[in-house]
Amino acid sequence: MPIIREAGVGAIVNTSWEGTRQGDPHVPSTCATVKGGVEAPTTCIAVQYGKRRVLCNSIAPGWP
Repeated sequence: MPIIREAGVGAIVNTSWEGTRQGDPHVPSTCATVKGGVEAPTTCIAVQYGKRRVLCNSIAPGWP
């Protein structure tokens, strides 16, 4: 974050998984737990730093 704050604007893009939000009976719960560990900080960073022109999003592809 120091580099982004110094620049005055920035973007963070995390990779997640759609199954984190909806669940999948064929995938171990550990996968959803780990990706949930990506979703929570993504939301917190977006809320905390959004007003300082720092975007934080996650890309969450689903199964075809």
